[in-house]
Amino acid sequence: MKFGLVLTEKKLFEVIDAENLQAAEAQAGLPPHEIDHGILNEELGIVVGEFSMFDERKHFFSINKKLFCGNAVIYQFDERGVTQDFEDTDSITSRLAWYNDQHSVEIAIMAGRIIRPEMTINGQVYWRWPSAKPDWLK
Repeated sequence: MKFGLVLTEKKLFEVIDAENLQAAEAQAGLPPHEIDHGILNEELGIVVGEFSMFDERKHFFSINKKLFCGNAVIYQFDERGVTQDFEDTDSITSRLAWYNDQHSVEIAIMAGRIIRPEMTINGQVYWRWPSAKPDWLK
């Protein structure tokens, strides 16, 4: 099965073959049971490190104005949620941007190229980038 692989240190995006999503996550270097899933659009999902925004490595990328940190796997799914072969018809590569550090991320936020990440629960903001990991998540 085909997956998209984001390798931030190398600033590389490639389509890989893997047996399943978990095998693709291993190729990305994502630790098992320490991942988080998100949705990029109606047919693409993304898997990242669970607390990667607090990682000391600080290699960032964005897609669709959303900021991510660390390596990631992008996968395609159908209307039932079943994982499909990933087909990148420049949909990701044309919207993918790399950031070297927090300063370059902040410039992109101020320019409106990405949205400032925040964690909310029931509409209440508990965390807003670039602050450290909240105490209740440690």
